[in-house]
Amino acid sequence: MIGRMSSDQIHQSGLDVILDAQARLARTQEELASGKRILNPSDDPVASAQIQNIKSELTRIETLQKNINHATSELAMVEDSVASIENILMRARELAVRGANDALSVQDREIIATEIDSLREQLIAAANTQSSTGDYIYGGFAVASAPYADTGVNAAYNGDNGAKSVNIAPGLTVQTRVVGSDVFGQGSAANGMLSAFESLAVLSTGLRGNAPAAITSLTHDGTAVTQDEAINIAMNAMDSNLENVRSIRTDLGVRMNRVDEQQSLNENFNVRLQETLSGLEDLDYTKAITEMNLQMVALDAAQKAYTKTQGLSLFNYL
Repeated sequence: MIGRMSSDQIHQSGLDVILDAQARLARTQEELASGKRILNPSDDPVASAQIQNIKSELTRIETLQKNINHATSELAMVEDSVASIENILMRARELAVRGANDALSVQDREIIATEIDSLREQLIAAANTQSSTGDYIYGGFAVASAPYADTGVNAAYNGDNGAKSVNIAPGLTVQTRVVGSDVFGQGSAANGMLSAFESLAVLSTGLRGNAPAAITSLTHDGTAVTQDEAINIAMNAMDSNLENVRSIRTDLGVRMNRVDEQQSLNENFNVRLQETLSGLEDLDYTKAITEMNLQMVALDAAQKAYTKTQGLSLFNYL
């Protein structure tokens, strides 16, 4: 038996065709406007889950890259500071060599000693260097107050042994600061270890013929050192100080290279993730435009067919 359709059913069928064509066209137009083929997770649950994971990974990489930029800035700042410290010690070493000349007069050595005093003041100022945010960079984690205070021969360290580090990759951190006591030495004239501050103080007083009593233990018999002995002690100590500072600069360079390499790795990984993400969610514009044109033709045809039938009833066919 052939089924029967009422006029209302025919009209509703035609309307449904139009609405379906409009929905398909609207969907394609929305895809073209967004440039994405997946507008809702339900469009492709598997791809949507992959997209979410990739976006989370991209966010994590973005955070790491910000950390790397911060680490690069920190390391460059510290390296510049250590370089200036090296220059101060090198100049003091040159003056020590000049001051060791027996032909110099008392006045000549006084002039050299005065410059050494100035270099020592510069060294203490360098030890209390602050970052652009006001942190004292050589105080470890104690960044709020100056880590060094001049005590005459030495400079007392008021910081701690903490070292600031930054995460630049999963499971990988880089130390971006150095502890002041590692740069300048802790110093103990009594056991023959002079800090950079002590080296310059001993040189200055030695040039003036008044070597600090604290270094008398550096002689074999414990007697007061002579002027020449004080200058030689200071020169040897500065050689050790310079070697230490240069070692720290080398280590900073290694850290900077490591950060640069990780930045490149992160950038390359980011590019690969972006490519994968694009393959999952980006729209094929050529295909979408072709589909939209076909959908517009189908919608137009459906609208015209509906217009022709909406004023008819079954009686028109009898």
